[in-house]
Amino acid sequence: MEISSASKQRIDYMKLLVTQMQNQNPLEPVDNKDMAAQLAQFSQLEETEKMTSSLSAINTNFSQLLRSSQLEYASGLLGNRISFEKEGTTIVGEVVEANKTDDGVVLTTSVQYNDENGNPVQSYVEVNLDDVKSVIKGQM
Repeated sequence: MEISSASKQRIDYMKLLVTQMQNQNPLEPVDNKDMAAQLAQFSQLEETEKMTSSLSAINTNFSQLLRSSQLEYASGLLGNRISFEKEGTTIVGEVVEANKTDDGVVLTTSVQYNDENGNPVQSYVEVNLDDVKSVIKGQM
C-alpha cells in the first residue's frame, strides 16, 4: 500500500524533528517559538491537503451527477430528430439510443439519405450530446 503524500510528509517531518533535537547544541536549544511555527506550518499543510482531497471528491460526485442528468435528458430525445455537424455538414437524424460513456453522453441517430444513384440509404451515426445543434420534436 502506497503512503499518501501527507502521511509521507508527516513521517519525514517527524524524522527531521527527531534528528534536529538529537543533534542540537544543548547550550543553544531550538527556540520554542521556532518549533511552534514549524508545527503550525506543518498543520496548515495537512489541512490544505485534506481540503484538496475533499474538493476532489466533491468534483467527482458532481461529475457523476452531471453525467446522470445528461443521460436523463438524452433519454427524452429518443424518437426525436436532432441536427448536428459532422465533417462540416449539417445532418438531421432520429435519436434511437443514448449511452453514457467516459467522454459524456453519446446519442445514436438513424440517418436517411439517397446514394449517388438516388436509392434511399439508412445508416447510424453517433454524436456527442454536446454537439447537438437543435432538437426537432416528432419522428421523421
